[in-house]
Amino acid sequence: MLMKTIILIVVLLWIYSLSVFKRAKLDAFYFLMGSLGLFIVLVLWSKPYAIWLFSTIMTWGVGLVGAFFGIFSTLPLGHVIQVLYHERIILMNVDYECSGIVETAAFVSLTSFYPVFKVQQRLWLALTGVAFIFAANIVRLTFVATSLHLFGSGSFFLAHSILGRLLFYVLMLTFYFTIFTRGQLIQVASQNRETT
Repeated sequence: MLMKTIILIVVLLWIYSLSVFKRAKLDAFYFLMGSLGLFIVLVLWSKPYAIWLFSTIMTWGVGLVGAFFGIFSTLPLGHVIQVLYHERIILMNVDYECSGIVETAAFVSLTSFYPVFKVQQRLWLALTGVAFIFAANIVRLTFVATSLHLFGSGSFFLAHSILGRLLFYVLMLTFYFTIFTRGQLIQVASQNRETT
């Protein structure tokens, strides 16, 4: 009960600080406080509820790819990927880290308060971002499972912790550049055309 009360007080203080920054027209502080606060709220909320859902959906999505190629299968409700390697089965567990929930919360938080986009654009970008992060994570987990299928459990660390993460973060950086940097350049260019 004490923890819920503390969280409620922190959320109310966060909302109050957002209103102060909005009224004072301090857009940078509004963006930073809003994004950080929403990220914390989403991560705290995800702990009891969304982790299971995200892990289940991620395992199911990876299972579709595995079934198509026939090199691994999944147990979505158990969050398990079963990889066949020379008549042995290697099991991978899709947990909090592999679910993509932290990356999704970060992207939704940033788009929710990014000042360049209108409300409808933010909603559309958030939905697009969730779908992209889901697809990028499926690519990463498929890469790891395929590496295990080809090279065995000895390749797990390299495939999961180094190459898989590198692949995922290259996809994410490309996506972030497209949405935020390129998106802002397009918005500024269209505003300049309107003023001239």
